[in-house]
Amino acid sequence: GKVYLNDQELSEPYLAEPNTQLWQGGFIVDNMAVKVPQDSYFVMGDNRAHSSDSRETGFIRHEDVLSIMGRCYSNCSDGKDHYEVLLDMLK
Repeated sequence: GKVYLNDQELSEPYLAEPNTQLWQGGFIVDNMAVKVPQDSYFVMGDNRAHSSDSRETGFIRHEDVLSIMGRCYSNCSDGKDHYEVLLDMLK
C-alpha cells in the first residue's frame, strides 16, 4: 500500500520496493487509517519488506525514545540531508 501523512501521499523515492507491506496479525491492516497519539511516534524502516516496525508493533511513546540517529547513504542530491528531513518531521 501507500503511506499517507496528513491525507497527502508520502513520496518515498528511497524505497527499493514501491509498496509498503503489512503482516497478518500486525498492529495495522490494509487500508486502515492510523491517528498517531500526541505523545507518540509511528516509525517505519526504509527496508520495509524486511523491517519490524510500528506496522507490526504499534506506537512508540516519546518518553521511550532514547536518541535519534540518521544517515543518508543515497538520494542525498536534493541538498537536504535525510537526517534534517527526519528532524523536521519530528517537530
